[in-house]
Amino acid sequence: MQFTYSERAMTLLKALFPSQLVLHKGDSRSSVLRFQQTVGGRPCDIFSVDGDHRYAGAKIDILNAVNATAVGGTIILDDMRLGGETRRAFEDARRLARLRNVTCVEGLDGNVSRIHRYDRSDVRKIRMSWCTGIVTQ
Repeated sequence: MQFTYSERAMTLLKALFPSQLVLHKGDSRSSVLRFQQTVGGRPCDIFSVDGDHRYAGAKIDILNAVNATAVGGTIILDDMRLGGETRRAFEDARRLARLRNVTCVEGLDGNVSRIHRYDRSDVRKIRMSWCTGIVTQ
């Protein structure tokens, strides 16, 4: 795992949702496809995309997420700042992917304790943007 908080987050999620979650580690460009081949079809009801922040990688992550999400399922994406590479990738990917009820929320302010940050910055305030959509086909 790239970030140490991922294992702690998974421990909490498994406690909240026993026997409902499996963590798949690795590069999403190959691990999502391997996951789909292993379980078959489009098994996810909810798919959270928190991946590559560069345009090309983000677009691949989003399209893979849509393809792994059941019809009627929800994709959730963070780091969707208006004008950013990930948001541009989302806007382009949603033209290719069949999504409805797309909602984006801009500029959610939050505070992150210095001890829980994954980088070495001294930043405590963050501004987040999120998008969600329902997969239609």
